[in-house]
Amino acid sequence: MHLLLRTSLSASADASRCRAGQTPLSTVMRRLMTGYAVTFNIRHRRSGHLFQNRYKSVVCEEDPYLLELIRYIHLNPLRAGLVEDLNALDKYPWTGHSTILGRCKNPLIPETQANESFSAGRRIAFSQFRPGIEKATTNPEDPVDPVKNKPLAEKTDQRILGSGGFVGAVLQESERLLEKKYKPKQSIDDLIAVVAGKVGVSPELICSRSRQRKHSEARAIFSYLAVEETGYPAADVARFLGVKRMSVHEAVTRGKTLCAEHTLLGQKRE
Repeated sequence: MHLLLRTSLSASADASRCRAGQTPLSTVMRRLMTGYAVTFNIRHRRSGHLFQNRYKSVVCEEDPYLLELIRYIHLNPLRAGLVEDLNALDKYPWTGHSTILGRCKNPLIPETQANESFSAGRRIAFSQFRPGIEKATTNPEDPVDPVKNKPLAEKTDQRILGSGGFVGAVLQESERLLEKKYKPKQSIDDLIAVVAGKVGVSPELICSRSRQRKHSEARAIFSYLAVEETGYPAADVARFLGVKRMSVHEAVTRGKTLCAEHTLLGQKRE
């Protein structure tokens, strides 16, 4: 089975934009696979593991690799013998292929997003996409795997499908996140003391439920620095502040903006 997931912010060759959505892929897949396994076991009155190995993930650059990857994935039912021919594939409801062609509706694939993947209009999208699928079926026994056969012959990392610049940017961002995760952390007490000194609010007020603007802004700045810059889990920060984890996530978003505006903090990412 193949799933093509698009994060809320697509990665590009610019390393500063190679950041995923708010929910990590590992969290999404864990919830999906666990939920499916539990439902399947209940339906079929069985127990035990349903999936044997961990899923394999590949990061894909949108242009020009995304379209080829979609074509490859959508031909899976035909290669597996689940449908007889391309006309049957056009109506097959268990892939995104029929949704892109406008034959079926899928709540997981918004119509606007399907069209935006190829062009502005449905006719243009159809003219670009359907012939490519038909051409790929001329040799179904030897399909082109875009992960193993990159159009630009820049195979620098099997986990990343894209141009050399894109691959380099993703690897650089990955190294930065890994370094942040495993570098020695500043204690959370020291961090809140630093924020308190810079902003001019006592640590006690930052941890309080005060809704005064200065106090809430200091709390947001502290949440952002603790989660994004220092690497503390949002759950730990939530327990420290005595709030819900969702409140911390909201504070992180607000704190990021405030940190960019608050020159006194001197907390700029290199």
